[in-house]
Amino acid sequence: MRRAVGYCLQANSKFDVEPVLLVVCVGRLSEEMKDDTVDSRLPSIYSYFCKPWAAECFILCQDSLSQNLTTPLNPLIALGLFLSSCCKSILDAPYGGDPTMQYLY
Repeated sequence: MRRAVGYCLQANSKFDVEPVLLVVCVGRLSEEMKDDTVDSRLPSIYSYFCKPWAAECFILCQDSLSQNLTTPLNPLIALGLFLSSCCKSILDAPYGGDPTMQYLY
């Protein structure tokens, strides 16, 4: 997270625009981080405090994704599942029959 904050600060100083950060957690989100998150305006995504360094910070993780798994998958949720599942084949992937998941593989 420290590295991401640094990148956001660099982008802000170079382009004079506050960036939007999307963090995809491929493991479990630590309890310390989870305690500081709130539900965001986007479905199945947590929001994290970011006022000094970004316009918004969104966190996709297994916990947040499991709250809104309806077919067909929302493209952002499909991307989160694709990245966090770490499956090498669509045959092993969750929701492998979903068109967005098939496109990602």
